[in-house]
Amino acid sequence: FLEELQTTKHQVDSDAAGAIRVSVPSPQLERDGGQVLISNFAAIARALNREPVHLQRCVQKEGGLSGVPAGERGSGLRVKWKRRGGMAELFDKILYRYCRDFVACPQCGGAKTELLKATSSKDGVEQQCCLCNARRFVPKI
Repeated sequence: FLEELQTTKHQVDSDAAGAIRVSVPSPQLERDGGQVLISNFAAIARALNREPVHLQRCVQKEGGLSGVPAGERGSGLRVKWKRRGGMAELFDKILYRYCRDFVACPQCGGAKTELLKATSSKDGVEQQCCLCNARRFVPKI
């Protein structure tokens, strides 16, 4: 699911529908004392068409982690991690849930979506699919 998020490309002729794949780079984790650096964090966010800050908030909330941007122009994320292992598995689970809740379209299953400030609610955020134009409110982080 993380490496290739399968989506459907909608066309006028339903028989001509082809698959579109969104490639998400594998997280590059580097241990640094009591912290782990996800050096390609911004690249992962870009592949999902999301702001790194939004993905960072989700990592912090879902994983109960404390993290700060790191690297050149915030291209990485430095996370406090005292345990010996398990960070890769935890990050994969968080990324899977993030894709399910904030990236994948519930109507067509497409991954080509955008997050927009909701017009009907001052606090809400809407997800709009670029393939089928479906809209829905997404959970607040």
